[in-house]
Formats: sequence, structure tokens, C-alpha cells
Amino acid sequence: MDFLNRGALFISSQRKSDKAPEYFGSIKLDRAYIKDLLNKTDEDGIEVKLSGWKKPTKTGGTFLSLSVDTFVKTGAPAAKQEERDPWA
Repeated sequence: MDFLNRGALFISSQRKSDKAPEYFGSIKLDRAYIKDLLNKTDEDGIEVKLSGWKKPTKTGGTFLSLSVDTFVKTGAPAAKQEERDPWA
């Protein structure tokens, strides 16, 4: 995987039981992104948003291309004026 905060899930063609995963894959996360997530919370779990796109493989199959982003809860309070990045 060459892109940070991106991944892919492929259909498993070698399932040996109904309990085996139907998809397999990986995702590569940027070290700075992980550090930033850890610094933003004291909670044990950190929720991130996954987005996926169904794409064709080179062999004619399909896979899910994945992207990771910071999860923002709907209705979350907006940052105070002094906390906003003036360069954004």
C-alpha cells in the first residue's frame, strides 16, 4: 500500500468455513495522524471514519478501496474563535 491513510479489502477466495472472513486487506496509517488522534482524547477508544469505494481489480474482480478520516460527531460544539487555525 503506497498511500497513507488508505487501504483496501479484497474478497477472500480461500474461505474454509462460514466463520472465516469474507474480505481481507490492510490499511496504512500515517504516524503523525495516529499521534494527533491520541493527543485529542483521553478515552480508551478512538473512533475514525471509514469511507469505501467499490473498484475493479486488474484480474476482473472487485475490491473496496478505503480511506480513513477523523470522525466528527454531528452536533459537536464548534471550536472557539481563539482555537481556530488562522492559516486554515
